[in-house]
Amino acid sequence: EQFLMGALCAANGIRQACAPSNDYGVVGLGCVRSVNGTPAAKMPLPDGITDDVFNAHVAADKAMTILTRKEAGFASIDKYSVYGAAVAFPQIARTSGWSLKYTGFVVRGYIYLLVNLLLQGFLLYMLGKEERVMSKFGGRMNLCDFGAHMYTCPDGDNCIGPGGTVITPERLYSWDAWSTRVFVRDSLKQMLPERAVEIDEHIDPGEYGVESYYLRLVCCFIFVLGLWPDLIGSSDLFHLLYHIPTKAMPWMSFKKSPGDKEWSCTFQVNGM
Repeated sequence: EQFLMGALCAANGIRQACAPSNDYGVVGLGCVRSVNGTPAAKMPLPDGITDDVFNAHVAADKAMTILTRKEAGFASIDKYSVYGAAVAFPQIARTSGWSLKYTGFVVRGYIYLLVNLLLQGFLLYMLGKEERVMSKFGGRMNLCDFGAHMYTCPDGDNCIGPGGTVITPERLYSWDAWSTRVFVRDSLKQMLPERAVEIDEHIDPGEYGVESYYLRLVCCFIFVLGLWPDLIGSSDLFHLLYHIPTKAMPWMSFKKSPGDKEWSCTFQVNGM
């Protein structure tokens, strides 16, 4: 806001200062003349700038400030995750004097957090086991970049597949299909060892490789997009823990706001 107001003031050659005001329909901003440090009349708008245009520009800057969460004193907790509950519930219980019901919420929140961590850890462990143990026992090699750029074959990089032959589009298969075809060929060679050369000539299992290199990139990008909310949540939690006061302060208040006729209970992020 100060940058925009300064630009408008500078366009008229006016030294300016921004102070709380409701001028121009924007609550909290007002640009005034300053002559030798003494505020004077309200700043006139530059030629060609109407009140509507001025209001729209200031509103856009204000909205961007809110959307980028750079307003002073702004902090939030994710209310849709167990991590936010694990942070908020103990502070609310502390504010209540550790009453029995609020303490129960704390215990339940930490139970959910523990179950969540154990579940995610188990799933990651099983994925690692699949990649590092089961695939190796099954003879499945890492996909790497086999056939990633088939249009450069046979002279380009990564043109030789795990079967030792040049990868071509018509001989490219997924792991399941390729391993099955290799199994059939090897089984025939075991059953008819005297015809092994003939079997190799007539039975081609193909090669295992990347079916679409650019599709792989798109899938990785979509996967990262799915993880983006978790990354933002972690960033918000770090932002919260870094900026709030390191002092035990109430996270609930029961008061009557100015102009209200009734008392209300308010929850707010505070020091801890």
